[in-house]
Amino acid sequence: MTVEELVVERPDIEAARDRVARYVRRTPVLETGAGAFGIDASLMLKLEQLQHTGSFKLRGAFNKMLASDVPDVGVIAASGGNFGFAARYERFMVIVNERGLDLDAMSETEVRALFREAR
Repeated sequence: MTVEELVVERPDIEAARDRVARYVRRTPVLETGAGAFGIDASLMLKLEQLQHTGSFKLRGAFNKMLASDVPDVGVIAASGGNFGFAARYERFMVIVNERGLDLDAMSETEVRALFREAR
């Protein structure tokens, strides 16, 4: 892969935003005042821990898989952490949307069975 292929430009970011918008939460940005955390400058904090899976990894998982041809057998995420959970959640939500399911109308047992299916 060349350096040119690794460059991310504004249209790439906008395309990723559009792909994942219906699946991820729009998380707030908080600005601290100068002096917070012992730092003489103001900080901007993006609260990605408020995502469905607790981290920003959800955005990357959705973007990569929605931009790729995912085989019927699913995907393998070599992660037991945040990305692994995000990848499974992505498959789960794609199934929910493809089938037009209403998670609020489903029992916990049905939701758990559907999550097991999302591999």
